[in-house]
Amino acid sequence: MVTESGGFDYPRASKVHRPSDDEDIAFMSVIELGELIRTKKVTSRELTDIFLRRLKRYSPVLQSVITFTEDLAYKQAKEADDLLEQGKYLGPLHGIPYGLKDIIAVPHYKTTWGSRTFKNQVLDMEAYVYKRLKSAGAVLVAKLVTGSPAYDDIWFGGRTRNPWNIEEFSNGSSAGPAASTAAGMVPFAIGSETVGSITYPAARCGVAALRPTFGTVAWTDVMSISESLVFSWKLFVNIVRLVLIS
Repeated sequence: MVTESGGFDYPRASKVHRPSDDEDIAFMSVIELGELIRTKKVTSRELTDIFLRRLKRYSPVLQSVITFTEDLAYKQAKEADDLLEQGKYLGPLHGIPYGLKDIIAVPHYKTTWGSRTFKNQVLDMEAYVYKRLKSAGAVLVAKLVTGSPAYDDIWFGGRTRNPWNIEEFSNGSSAGPAASTAAGMVPFAIGSETVGSITYPAARCGVAALRPTFGTVAWTDVMSISESLVFSWKLFVNIVRLVLIS
């Protein structure tokens, strides 16, 4: 909901307690994690540690990560923690780790499009959706698998698996975001869709997905197969409500 001042009115969780087990933290909703950060019951650095460990532990099985952005993640986490110490809270994504489908350009990191041909490609570009998430205080921990090139779940490193049954696959080119979110490897992730790349992996992996109206989220510096059909989107686990950054 948009407020009179032009901002977003988002739900707040109340009386959120930090679990003693990191496994439980990994499956908390974005709203719950945001409240833990806002109330200083957990730091962004701690969340970044938790989710990077899970990404490194489970990605070899699920084949859902192309590039870890570890140095960037710790830099952004420190910035988020420092801002909070100064009394500045940016909103529900402040300090929250996330992943990007690897068709979305981030400076100094590979953007492979899932293709063997482009597996070493580094684009000196900063995608609009990444800029918006950065300004919201979110912390990028990994570039996640896209099928090659933005088609299905087969990429140059293998085929992304379904965390509910690793004998099956994630399906759809946003396979990495779907599988990683479902497995609690990231609290949320950004993918894209031309035809089915949102709906197929979300259905297969059992996560909720938001497919926004075309044009709501700019696809600047995002690889596209069809310029008139590409959407940016988010995946969440245990959603209280979907909050669109646009």
